[in-house]
Amino acid sequence: MKRSHLIFGLTLSLFTLMPLRAQIFNANANCWYVPGVAYCSTYNNTPYVLSCSVTVYGMTSSGTWINNTITNVLYPGNDIKADVSAINQLLDPIVSAHGYANCQIL
Repeated sequence: MKRSHLIFGLTLSLFTLMPLRAQIFNANANCWYVPGVAYCSTYNNTPYVLSCSVTVYGMTSSGTWINNTITNVLYPGNDIKADVSAINQLLDPIVSAHGYANCQIL
């Protein structure tokens, strides 16, 4: 019984001593589109330098999904933007867009 308490205590102390820098979190991704291009961006409003990955999905009028992911270092007060372009903007334009962002404190 004491051994299980010791293991639980060590595990708990490791989780409480983990630095803030190890946190990964979802950030807001604002998405919009024009007929030829879909965009998603996220803004760093924290005082920390982040490593962020932004993914954008755009759907064309024929139902084809196009996606793109951008990963970059994001300094406080800056933003990062990912985009996708329709192959044929006149005959098969983008009609929908959504995306997400994952960030980690460096």
